Amino acid sequence: MLNKIIVKIVQLMPRKLVWKFSKKYIAGETLQEAVSLVKDLNSKGILATIDVLGEAVKNKKYNCFLRDDTELPMMYMPDCIKATIDLAEANYDNLKHHSDFNLAAMSFDPKSLAEEIKKHIPEFEITYNPDYRQAIADSWPKSIDDSSARNEWNWQPSFDLVSMTKDMISKLQAKHELGLI
Repeated sequence: MLNKIIVKIVQLMPRKLVWKFSKKYIAGETLQEAVSLVKDLNSKGILATIDVLGEAVKNKKYNCFLRDDTELPMMYMPDCIKATIDLAEANYDNLKHHSDFNLAAMSFDPKSLAEEIKKHIPEFEITYNPDYRQAIADSWPKSIDDSSARNEWNWQPSFDLVSMTKDMISKLQAKHELGLI
């Protein structure tokens, strides 16, 4: 009963207020914040794609710590924020799992990402030198079943590999031109 009341109240809250509650679960409100967090995560052995894209924009090359065929589930930060808001605004009566949902957006491997980057930065080069993080990646699933979210509150990501790469490169290039990365 209390959960139902909370969900109904959250649906009436302004998006900025929802952001206040959700921001501790999201890499940042700005690209700079996300880049900083992703660098920290990468240093701890947690995989993130912004490192690849940032290096592509900044240095036109990347030394990947995974095999080229290591497929992993990924989500672009705007989709994460969208999912948080979509769930907060979902009709509580349709939620069987209430707030416990797996979310998926896309799965891809480093080779596919590199090929997509080259469409925007043709001189981009990638090398593959798997290290201890390969074993971590090998232990992860290649995809995530988010059928409950799709069925119960119509979750649908806005970005795929193509649109994410285009959007991130555009934003990172603008930051790079300003000397921010």
